[in-house]
This record gives sequence, C-alpha cells and structure tokens, in this order.
Amino acid sequence: MSSDDVTDINIQNSMVEMNVVLCLLSILNRQDVGQDELKHFDDLSAFIQVHSVSLIEASHATAIPVTRGVIVVMLLGYLYNWWSGGAEAAFILPDEFEGMIKSPDAPEHDELPLTVKAIREVGLAHAWDDDEHWVDAGETLLELLKVVLFNREGDTKPSVQTALATHGLLAALKHEGAGLAQMIAYRLLVWSKRLPFLADLAPSKYPPPILPRFSSGTLLDLSLMFIEHGILDQSLDLETTAHEMVEDSDTVIRNSAQVKIDGVMEHIKFEVAFGPELLRWSLDDENEESLKFNVNADMKLRSLLNTCCENRTLLEGHRDEDLCDIHTMAYVGTGPEPDDRLGLALKIETVGEIVRCIVGFSEDDVRRSEMNIKVFASREAELMAHIEATIKTGYS
Repeated sequence: MSSDDVTDINIQNSMVEMNVVLCLLSILNRQDVGQDELKHFDDLSAFIQVHSVSLIEASHATAIPVTRGVIVVMLLGYLYNWWSGGAEAAFILPDEFEGMIKSPDAPEHDELPLTVKAIREVGLAHAWDDDEHWVDAGETLLELLKVVLFNREGDTKPSVQTALATHGLLAALKHEGAGLAQMIAYRLLVWSKRLPFLADLAPSKYPPPILPRFSSGTLLDLSLMFIEHGILDQSLDLETTAHEMVEDSDTVIRNSAQVKIDGVMEHIKFEVAFGPELLRWSLDDENEESLKFNVNADMKLRSLLNTCCENRTLLEGHRDEDLCDIHTMAYVGTGPEPDDRLGLALKIETVGEIVRCIVGFSEDDVRRSEMNIKVFASREAELMAHIEATIKTGYS
C-alpha cells in the first residue's frame, strides 16, 4: 500500500488503539489458565526481578516451563499496563513464543499464536506510530478475526468486538480489508439481534459467513485429490453431466471419502459443479477448440480438470467475503496471445462435512453459492422470530 492510500491521522493513544487493546484482552480472557500455571508465572517473575533476565532465560535457569498459560498471564499484564510500559514490552516479544504455544490439534484454528503476533505488532505500531506498522497490525487482526469467528461457538461477542476493532483500525488507514471486517460485524450484529431489522437489507440474505474447518492448503489438496481420483480416473460421461447441470442447477458430481487430517479420520462429502460459462463453452460444438481438435464436452472438461490438477503450483488463491477459497490461473488455449487463453477458477466452499468445488473460467463464473443459501434457509424461521421479538420489545 502506498503512502497516498492512507489517511494522516493520529492512531496512537486514540479510541482506535483503545478498542484494539480491549479486543485483544477479550480474546486472551477466553484462554484457560490453571492454578499451577499461575504459580509458574509468579515464580518466573520473581526470578526475573532478581536476576534481570528474560522469561526464556528464567525458564532455563529454574526448569519452570513456559506454558501457554504462563504466556497468557504475561500478555494480559502487558495489555492491562499498555500505556505505562506494556506496549514497549510487547513489541520485543520473541518470535519463538508463537511456535512454543501452538496447539498440535487443528493449529490453523488456534487463536493464541496469532494473538501473540497481533500484540507484538500493535506494540510496535504504538512505539513507532507510523502507517506501515499500523497496517501490519490491522492485517494481522483481520487474520485473527477469521480464527475467532470460527471458534465463537454461538457466542458472537468476541467476533463482533474483534471485527469492529479491526474495522476501526483499517478504516482509519483506508485499507481495503476494512470492508470485510465491517461486513462480518454487520452480519453478526444482525444475527444476534444487536441491530434492528432494516427493511431494505433483509438480514436473512446476509448470514454470518462460515469459516471452513480446514486450512486453504488442506482443502485444495483434498479437492484436487477428489477431482483426480473421483472424476478423471473414473469412466464418467462429463458431457451428459454437463447437460444435466444446465437443465438443473442443483446437479453435482458427488461422492464420499474418509481421509486422515492432522491424525484424525474425517468423513468428507465431496461435490463438484461447473460454472455456467464453462458449461456453455464445453457444450458448444462450433467453438474453436471443438472444430480445431474435434473434441466433445467430455474431452474439453477433462482437459481443463487435468490442467488444474497437474498445475497446482500455478494456482493463486485467496478467501473471498464469504470465507470461501478461490484459486485462479491462466489456462493456455489454442493461440499464443493472452486474449486466446482460457481462464481457470476453482471455488471451494464448505458447510459441515460437505466440500463443494465449483470449476469455471473466472471468479464470476464460480460465484454461485446455492449450497450456503440452502443451509441458511433452514435458519430463516428462527431468524425472523428473533426479528419479530426485537420489534415487539421496541428495539429500533
């Protein structure tokens, strides 16, 4: 981001920074700290005061372990004393803390390492008070928000607080991530009756996004594995399938598999669908590829899917506003010029144990999200009951 894209404001010591600190406190307070860990922290602190050493050096000298709980207590102390030395202590947090406390189970959903990183970067931004460090802190908060959102377990408060704090910081910097944070906050607020019903923006159309259970890399590996072994290695007639998808948008190629992820056996239901633009191209017997190479829809679709599987390293991915993974690449067509190349896009959306892959030519071609809409439709009665109760109580 260039310096022209940011607003010249004073973030240090402002309500923006205050909200960020409060949000980090809220996240840390969700961590469990045992009595033994509190004693470990007290003993380590006493040794540090006498010998003027670091926490890790004190641990080596006393054989007292630096556990997750010890680090949580230390970080809480930094945040409670943020404006009287806590921020300065936070930005020199050693990098190894993140690795020391990472949970072995589902590490991509572990809040604590990202919280350590966020506290360090916010401390660094407070100390230097420049746009670049505040942007780094805001982007880490946005990453942390997605993990907190996944772990909310029905309690929207930490997610809302993190989303609002992240939005406040990124909006002050005119960062493009502010819009995503604001969207998540709005959806969560409406869903939990924290905002009144807006007639022109029905909240049933804007449910909270569902964070996938697995990391982007894991989902991509699973999806390509299914495409390769569940479609390309099978004697499926993809031309017939393409006709069925045109006639009925609910048609998908589906199968189930058991896979071991992080040592846990998971039962996954895979679904593959094609985007409307891709379907039109595959079924067009008069287009350039069909006439030049004498291929039908089955051959064209298999060629595209094979290209996707064999060129994983060329796929560039990101998570969209609905927290679905989208991977794109340039698929070389029949001519040397860029305009003669076909695009390739793979969208991976998940709900529960279902992993749906939508293959198309572009992001617009894979935008359809009927699966999420159908899942959320089952909540509509509950949502509308909440709205009705809100209106009856005079909350407007």
